Amino acid sequence: MKLVCDTNVLLSALLWGGTPARILTRIESGLDILYTSRLLLDELAEVLNYPKITRILESRNLSANDILEVVIANSQIVKASGTPIRVVPDDPDDDHVIECASVAHADYILTGDSHLLAVKSWKNITIITAGDYLEKITHT
Repeated sequence: MKLVCDTNVLLSALLWGGTPARILTRIESGLDILYTSRLLLDELAEVLNYPKITRILESRNLSANDILEVVIANSQIVKASGTPIRVVPDDPDDDHVIECASVAHADYILTGDSHLLAVKSWKNITIITAGDYLEKITHT
């Protein structure tokens, strides 16, 4: 499947493991394809520099660049369409996640963000949690 993972899913996968890490394992093994964009990578880089996250990275002898390199190595990077998409009324910053998925012709957006989850789907893109995605693909 073609996936776009919101920053919160990638951060969870890389720092805390659990269900989001299972998604990353699927991507690394070629079962799913991860798409991202420059805007999503910039957002991840910004979050990785939050003091709380920096302390976690330092305690694991990691840097923000280490995390970014893992994401980039496992992603197909798409260019923004140039036409802004307005889909998430409660948080327009989330529109860039949907734009990335649109340009990538993704099947799913995986997120824990309540504003994105409230949209549920856009065009042919389903917006669900990482756990719901794993549940769905194991029962189809």
